[in-house]
Amino acid sequence: MHIELSESTISWQKKARDYADEYLQPFEVEAELNGGVLPSEIVSKQKTRAIKLGFSAIDVPRSHGGLELPMVEQVAIWEQLGRVTNALSWCFSEPQSWMFEACSDEQIETYVLPMMRGEKYVTSANLADFFWLQAQLPDEGDDALFLVERDTDGIEMIASPLFNHT
Repeated sequence: MHIELSESTISWQKKARDYADEYLQPFEVEAELNGGVLPSEIVSKQKTRAIKLGFSAIDVPRSHGGLELPMVEQVAIWEQLGRVTNALSWCFSEPQSWMFEACSDEQIETYVLPMMRGEKYVTSANLADFFWLQAQLPDEGDDALFLVERDTDGIEMIASPLFNHT
């Protein structure tokens, strides 16, 4: 199947490829040889650039300051970012459109929008500020979404060394 890419999609694809080539791939071997650990200044530079390029807002509704890109453009971006190991391509949090439907206004302001701006992290246990937990309620069979702060009593973070950044 062939999908004709628009100029906008090709532009996003190029931005993502250039970013992966310049900011991620040069550190792939170092990350692999060091159990995923990279110096914090490198991780910060990667995250800052990704956010500046808009990658953290690609699926965020425009009504919340996001880009609300079509799925083909999102796929073109992640296709390029996926050329490197996950430990590097997940250097920024990316809110999804479903979060704006599932969360209250307070949760959007407290958790989702700060993710988009890079103020909160939610990917790896050793870096995350909070976690999403989805569960099915036993009696009703409904789904429930819980947002749990990292420092909640009784929560212990145990991270894989592959996602450990110093």
